[in-house]
Amino acid sequence: MAEFQLGVNYWPRRTAMYWWKEFDAAEVEDDFARIADLGLAYVRFFLLWEDFQPEPDTVVAAQLENLRRVLDIAQRHGLRAYPTLLVGNMSDAMWWPRWVYSNQPEESTARQFTGGQVVRRRVGDLYADPGLLQGESLFARVASRAVAGHPALAGWDLANEIDQVRGPANPADGRRWTVTLADALTTPTVTYGAHPISLTTRGLTIPAIAPSLTYLSMHGYPQYSDIARTTLDPEIAPFVTVLTAQLGGKPCLMQEFGVATVGPGESGRWIDDDFLGRPMRTYLAGEEEGAAYIAAVLDRLWQVGALGGLLWDYADYVPALDDRPPFDRAHRERYFGLFRADGTAKPAADRVRSFARELRGGGLAERLGPQGAGRVDLRVDPEAYYTDPRPAYAAAYRSYLERIATPQ
Repeated sequence: MAEFQLGVNYWPRRTAMYWWKEFDAAEVEDDFARIADLGLAYVRFFLLWEDFQPEPDTVVAAQLENLRRVLDIAQRHGLRAYPTLLVGNMSDAMWWPRWVYSNQPEESTARQFTGGQVVRRRVGDLYADPGLLQGESLFARVASRAVAGHPALAGWDLANEIDQVRGPANPADGRRWTVTLADALTTPTVTYGAHPISLTTRGLTIPAIAPSLTYLSMHGYPQYSDIARTTLDPEIAPFVTVLTAQLGGKPCLMQEFGVATVGPGESGRWIDDDFLGRPMRTYLAGEEEGAAYIAAVLDRLWQVGALGGLLWDYADYVPALDDRPPFDRAHRERYFGLFRADGTAKPAADRVRSFARELRGGGLAERLGPQGAGRVDLRVDPEAYYTDPRPAYAAAYRSYLERIATPQ
């Protein structure tokens, strides 16, 4: 088996999605030191698109220098880094550059921001419009050349859940988009931050994107899933990892999983929250409850043969951000961290540290068996699956649960 990649998704706890506008290398240094101290080896971070490419033919040189500085900091702390290129969608808000909008009114309820202002126009066809593809590929080429060969660079992630509010018209457009961006990058290691929309719709389907990627990535959160048995179902993340790998014929990284929590000593509770502009009942777990969930998912990812697991995310955000998007409406997004907003570790951080220690010392294989020893064969046929993917997705989960209940 390949190395099990253990890491975390990163936004700074004091500046979050505003970090490129308010870049502070000392903040990143402090944060990466905490991440490395947990024994984590990988960090995925995000290039907020409008901050790097405000115009289709302009990539900001100062931000490229900040990108290099982030990789330098990662190297000092022994971390391997995955920058994510096209970050549009993030934490319940869309952060598009001005030039990607069409003249059509936006029908989605999700909030879209450009230059701090809400925009109510639909994003253009990022997957098929020649002008937009040219701008996207320029960004990929310039940004990747700026850090080509950096020893901390593990590879590039094309985008984060870019199809949340607009996906490609068909899998062929999704394939073309992936090929175009992957070809523009100057690295042999490329993935894409997919989420279950790629498993339930016929847009950026896994078979369409897989040929251009070194390995596959998937995100798994039971609270956003209509097939989860509970809001903390520990089998959702390993299931979607297994399904993605078998649909695409390549190893899959569980690139995002985690849980929002209440404060220390508090009991888990339900809140009324906002999800992409719509009301959503959301569970905030107790800290110990959240730690147990994360530990269970990590064990299961190892057992089913995942390429690794990246926690969502590094830290809760400071209260000074509570009134700024996306946290003013998406309250759960404030509390997904392994660390609290004051920098102290949650119980989940201790569980992750223990897992990392076992991973380095060989104890995982002793406790759980070799990586992939609990592999599950779902026997999915990609062509048949995508004939009607939504019910196929639910059926695959039922099959998964049956197979882990009766070892193969």
